[in-house]
Amino acid sequence: MDFSLQLAKCMVEKDTRMSRFKVSGELPLLHVKISDQKIQGVLDLVNSIPLPQSDSTPSTPTQKMLCLSEARPNVLGLQSTVLLDALETDSDGESYYMSVDEEHQPSVIEELTDVHFKFEVKAVLLELTRQADQENTLLALSVSQLGAEGKMRTYDLTITSYLRKVGLDYCEIRDSNNQPLHLISSSDKHGSDLLKVEYTKADINGPNFQTTFDNTEQNLKVELSSLDFLLHTKALLSTINYLNTAVPQELTASKDREAKKQVEKAGQGKTVSKGAKNSNVTNFKLSAKLGSFRVEVCDDRRNIADITIQGIDGSVLVQAKETMLFARLRDIVVLDVDPKTIHKKAVSIVGEEVFSFQMSLYPNATEGEGYSDTSKVDGKVTMRLGCIQIVYLHKFLMSLLTFLDNFQTAKEAVSVATAQAAEKAASSVRDFAQKSFRLSMDIKLKAPLIVIPQSSTSRNAFVVDLGLITVGNSFSLMSAEGFSLPAVLDTMDVKLTQLKLSRTTLKQGSPQTDIEILQPINLELLVKRNLASSWYNKIPGVEVQGMLKSMNMALGQEDFGVLMKTLRENIGEGSKEHVMDVKKQGRDKAEQHQLEGNEVGCLPVEAGGGGQPAAVTNAGGLGENIVNMLLNLEIKEVVVKLKKSRTASVVSL
Repeated sequence: MDFSLQLAKCMVEKDTRMSRFKVSGELPLLHVKISDQKIQGVLDLVNSIPLPQSDSTPSTPTQKMLCLSEARPNVLGLQSTVLLDALETDSDGESYYMSVDEEHQPSVIEELTDVHFKFEVKAVLLELTRQADQENTLLALSVSQLGAEGKMRTYDLTITSYLRKVGLDYCEIRDSNNQPLHLISSSDKHGSDLLKVEYTKADINGPNFQTTFDNTEQNLKVELSSLDFLLHTKALLSTINYLNTAVPQELTASKDREAKKQVEKAGQGKTVSKGAKNSNVTNFKLSAKLGSFRVEVCDDRRNIADITIQGIDGSVLVQAKETMLFARLRDIVVLDVDPKTIHKKAVSIVGEEVFSFQMSLYPNATEGEGYSDTSKVDGKVTMRLGCIQIVYLHKFLMSLLTFLDNFQTAKEAVSVATAQAAEKAASSVRDFAQKSFRLSMDIKLKAPLIVIPQSSTSRNAFVVDLGLITVGNSFSLMSAEGFSLPAVLDTMDVKLTQLKLSRTTLKQGSPQTDIEILQPINLELLVKRNLASSWYNKIPGVEVQGMLKSMNMALGQEDFGVLMKTLRENIGEGSKEHVMDVKKQGRDKAEQHQLEGNEVGCLPVEAGGGGQPAAVTNAGGLGENIVNMLLNLEIKEVVVKLKKSRTASVVSL
């Protein structure tokens, strides 16, 4: 391994056009090949190194500097006065040259570039092998042109990092071209960066802080062009088992303990940013732009889905009195790659923008007297959702669920951990009055358009249009006897308008003329949430009230026939496919257990479901009768018209 490093020092110290120091380095190739047993040995060695105790009292930097200043003259055998006289003599000789240089330097303080650095690694290759009779490569991670460049000036710091290409190959399974599976891949366009990160930190006392840096202390920009992922069942399971084998359980447990200690320390004190006193100063700004993602889902027998996500934008703005978050998604397409189906687009977007989300947080807005002012909130959410068209094929859905069921063990572990964390959080706030977080909502969702075909090869379908969903809320206070704070009640108005059901014939993937079955209905819900439900249980946690005045349905003989065929064919296709997948999972599970029996210390990720679900205990104490949810829904009138040829019968409920 060769590493080249170049150091340069500017001879003119105070020149704004040049850097005082320049550092550049280049590493042509970094190749690491390591097995699971060697990883265990390295981690055990690192874990066995004793760390310094926190109670030790190291010397302060001031004491160290004093010691060095006292020792240096004595080492040379000279008195400090002699050295000072020598320095004064040298300075007199250089005074003429310094006076000439100072004539060209302005009197104001200038921003000088102290350090300019640039480092680049041309190629990185990491091979993870499995130790058996011989080392067989399991995973190969390749990175091309990873580098960073930055400038450290008097009042600011700028760092730019880039990554040209990345790839992750699974080598134990080959594709049709006898190539390893590319689990992660990226485009290799010449001159384009896969990932680019720009970080800027500015001093609030700098002369250009308001103009050049727009009153922003820290600015982070992230740009990611495109990435392709391959989710292969056997490759993912083998990778997870390999990592569980290589990483010792003791190391994972110690990391969890350290994380808990840091969380406890963070909760004991709060840090205040430098710009907290000035509301015009932005403490941190993040801008992220992600071009596109493509995800292929497959197993050993077939390809399941092809998912493409494009145009993801996000930003975070942190100020003293407000924190703003913004996210936007422009397009998402989910394709059913089954060659037999005629309904290729399982999920698609109708319109230009699919999702827009904005949230503002106001720290300390409800502190003190502001808590009794219901017009003040801790946060505000504004969300818009465009129309998403979903083609429901039970066969496609069961294929995705079968794929996810292969990771059931990992999913159950997450569920158990989540349930335990919720139980501890509930028990910690029990019997203590805490301030409730108030979140104002302005939500308008163009509800999904659900198309249910008769089968994967039929163009007859039912269309469920969920209309428009709007959500708004307000807050009120309720006195709580025996507690120091009043309970906060969140009243939400949920409106669902223009919901309808129809039958249609699909042409080119979109519905044509509709035969209306359910006339458009409007439903209004009043949802009352008890934000203090963790410590005040006199009222229900959630109370839902709703009323539907009239529901009119007209069902013909042909409509009923298509409905029965849809239940038989669409649902039947998925059930048949699911039975075949369950049988294959049983065989794969037996092979996996046989393989795991030969590996020592392996933590398997089982295929298939099973296991008992995690139980979440109630937040109340024993013997308490707590109402978590109260529903009150009423439909005034239901009219069903059954049509047969030219006659129709009306049934009123």
